[in-house]
Amino acid sequence: MASDGECRDFQAGDALRLDDTSGSGHVTTVTSSVPVTCVMVALDQ
Repeated sequence: MASDGECRDFQAGDALRLDDTSGSGHVTTVTSSVPVTCVMVALDQ
């Protein structure tokens, strides 16, 4: 959930690019009983 209350749901195979580099951050919560693997990659500006 973003600090403004916005929530997004993602499915297997989805990709997300986070461009916001300011603010108070995000919270990530797994809501399924299926194991989840996430990969985060820092990209050069």
